Amino acid sequence: MAQPLDFQTVFRNVPDLYLLLDADFVIADVSAAYLRATMTEREAIVGRNIFDVFPDNPDDSDADGVRNLRTSLERVRRTKAPDAMAVQKYDIPRPDSEGGGFEERYWSPVNTPILDECGDLLCIVHRVEDVTGYMRLLQEGQIKSAKTDALLSEKEQIEAEIIRRAHEVQDANRRLDAANIELENLYRAARDAELAKSRFLAVASHDMRQPLHALTLYLAALARRVDNEEARDILAKMERATESMITMFGTLLDLARIQAGVVNPEIAPFALQDVFECIAAEHTQGELDVQPTTITLYSDAALIERALRNLVTNAIKHGGGKARLSAQAVGDRAEIVVADNGPGIAKEDQARIFEDFVRIERRGASGGLGLGLSIVKGISAALDVPVEVESEPGRGARFILRPRLSAVAAASERANDDVASLNGAPALVVDDDATAREAVAAALADMGAEVRTAGSEAEAEAHLAEGFAPRLLVMDLRIDNELRGIDIARRLCARLAKPPRVVVVTADTAADTLAMLRNSRFAWLIKPVNPRDLSRMAAVQLAAGR
Repeated sequence: MAQPLDFQTVFRNVPDLYLLLDADFVIADVSAAYLRATMTEREAIVGRNIFDVFPDNPDDSDADGVRNLRTSLERVRRTKAPDAMAVQKYDIPRPDSEGGGFEERYWSPVNTPILDECGDLLCIVHRVEDVTGYMRLLQEGQIKSAKTDALLSEKEQIEAEIIRRAHEVQDANRRLDAANIELENLYRAARDAELAKSRFLAVASHDMRQPLHALTLYLAALARRVDNEEARDILAKMERATESMITMFGTLLDLARIQAGVVNPEIAPFALQDVFECIAAEHTQGELDVQPTTITLYSDAALIERALRNLVTNAIKHGGGKARLSAQAVGDRAEIVVADNGPGIAKEDQARIFEDFVRIERRGASGGLGLGLSIVKGISAALDVPVEVESEPGRGARFILRPRLSAVAAASERANDDVASLNGAPALVVDDDATAREAVAAALADMGAEVRTAGSEAEAEAHLAEGFAPRLLVMDLRIDNELRGIDIARRLCARLAKPPRVVVVTADTAADTLAMLRNSRFAWLIKPVNPRDLSRMAAVQLAAGR
């Protein structure tokens, strides 16, 4: 039976010049031919970094062997692909027994990665050919002897051209490496800028939503207490101004999130009629004609609603004061149309209107930021939902969204818009922002709840210790500037024999935060919270907890 091969012995005795390097360029093994060519001994170089064993010749100011070889090895380590170098002048140290100093040498190196079965780098094979004699011949310039002329055969001239071209390739590789480094630096800078932008969006979302949240609830509470007709008119104007401010803030935040690439669609079946009814509820003065639909879509309901709301608002503002909203199934997609009878849009403007801050000025048109259609375009791209405009001057405009239809029906989630009565149900509101806390408490109290408030977990626990047993816990997600609300809610629930129903309220809208809320299995609302939404949510949760 044949004995298994001793591969180390085979490697060490191959006739060519080989070094085996680990990923840090430390010499792991070496062929005998390489030792002879470099005048080294195995024990003196194995276990040492190749650049410690073979430094540049200090007497050669133009020496670039270390730099070029390191660049090649690093490229192999990074790309896990072989790298052939141009002929390289790389002098080697001469042993003291040979007089010391450095001896001029030229090499033709090839560096090849060895990968494991998972594709990870095991080692690098560094193979060289000593071409010193040949290079010296080429460097002699004017060759005078006939003998030398005979040596310079056509083959050798071709080889000389190949060497020249190889040097050109090496120079190009150096420039390419420098360009790649610059690109990597630019990429890191861009990535850092995007991270900073995302952090700003998270902070802006939370800090700016908080006062809007409280303001919305306080205005609703005030409206329930005002009887004077003149005061009611002033209050209605305040509410419209607040709604406009909330819309503009939401618009700017939506655009920033789309541009930052932090919009993560939640794709699921939903009834389009629910979206239509939500939009219709915002336009109750006859300015919007909504055609009922039984279509079920497979998309992100919130983003589709935002896109349609923007299209409807745009149609009413710029399309003569009225708009129509309808839908029909066409193949495997829905065709949702927002139409108006306005002055229309010229062909040359139809692509431009989807750009940021672009407004086509028309007489009598109300103001805006010029971002609504830009956001529609961003949502269209995020959802892979085509958006089109059909229009001619004087003939109105039709904006069309084409989302995918769902293969399964979705149950309607539409609830009654009336403010529900909570019939004395005990409720606990936990929020470290005093203004927001009192606003939510006032809204719940107006709905008939018996409300207590807490600014911290300790204060909430104190209420429970006094025997207060809430049926409803309204919990802010961010406590002491950390996303601790869900954990606090769970600990408070664990202290009661009959845990309350939990509604988490948050101004944080980052994708990971929304994922955390979904996984909590608690109900949740995004600030600023509309009093009707709070009322419906509270009523639904209390009914479920009976």
